Amino acid sequence: MGRARSIALGALLFVASQKFLIYRIFGGDAFVPDLPERFVNFTGWAYSTCMLLFAGVCAWWTLRGCFLLAMRIARRGKLDEPARPRTTLDVPMTRRAFLSMPAVAAGAAAWGIWEGVRVPSVHELDVQVVDLPAAFDGFRIVHLSDLHCSPAARRGRTQGIVDVVNSLAADLVCITGDFVDGSPEQRMDDMRPLASLRARHGVMGCSGNHEYYHDYAEWRPMLESLGITMLDNAHRVISRGDAKIAVGGVTDFVAQYNWRRVMEGPDVAKAFAGAPSDACRILLQHQPKKVDRNRVWDVRLQLSGHTHGGAILGFDLLVKSMNEDHVRGLYREGNLALYVNSGTGQWAGFPLRLGVPAEIAVLRLRPA
Repeated sequence: MGRARSIALGALLFVASQKFLIYRIFGGDAFVPDLPERFVNFTGWAYSTCMLLFAGVCAWWTLRGCFLLAMRIARRGKLDEPARPRTTLDVPMTRRAFLSMPAVAAGAAAWGIWEGVRVPSVHELDVQVVDLPAAFDGFRIVHLSDLHCSPAARRGRTQGIVDVVNSLAADLVCITGDFVDGSPEQRMDDMRPLASLRARHGVMGCSGNHEYYHDYAEWRPMLESLGITMLDNAHRVISRGDAKIAVGGVTDFVAQYNWRRVMEGPDVAKAFAGAPSDACRILLQHQPKKVDRNRVWDVRLQLSGHTHGGAILGFDLLVKSMNEDHVRGLYREGNLALYVNSGTGQWAGFPLRLGVPAEIAVLRLRPA
């Protein structure tokens, strides 16, 4: 590649890597820019291509170095012998593979962006719940989490999710936080389709960390106006004859440390205060943490999100380590079943999903 092409490619990659600066200059906010949806997704693709290319090149040269070192040891048996200079890739086929990396990175980024913004598929499973009354055998909960309505995922996507959920005719819809990125003035129109969500026992939700970044005190009444019962350290009882379940929710952990305004932190005891003693307890908590604490309060099923399932295979190992070994799917901790939703959306700041698709989870409750 000539010098001019190298300089041009380097300049192009540098501009693509400055996504957040571009958002700040032209959109007024580095994370929630006031820019067209297609432009936001395009810049997200360009930025992701740069990141994947950087990771790929680093992996390439690391593996190549290890391979050459191993060959040197195998052929000569000594590390102190001088090796001939290697300024280029030696095998034409290897060189072509290396030069194809930009195309591979661009393709993977395009796929990852698509996975992050498309309407998710439905994932159904049975969940055995200790102390679940027989009357609630087969009770179906649609679990959504991390919708992240944003400049990258607007009203059309929200409406698509609502259409799928309503077609499922669930008993209850639960949304475990991170509804939105932005202020009510910016995002309320994108959120409005949520008012059409339907379930036999309504829609209940809890706050996530992103609501507090944009002032949850403003968002809470807006969410309630959409027909979502926000459970801020509170509960609601659902009855079938004499049998009952208590659905409680807690605020997010960042509530008491948020820079906008300090609010009440999560309190499971307060959430279930006054709940019938014979009611099976289901907890909505955004982050899949403090499971041992929640077991003390007789929680039998906890619904969480926050992790996005790790978003990228391999990266999920790091996310898991930061969330008490929970990243996605069903876990059982003694008498408590924990379901961690992989996320129904994706944060525009980290727009990729590779090998970890978004989901609309349908949990069919069964007595354990």
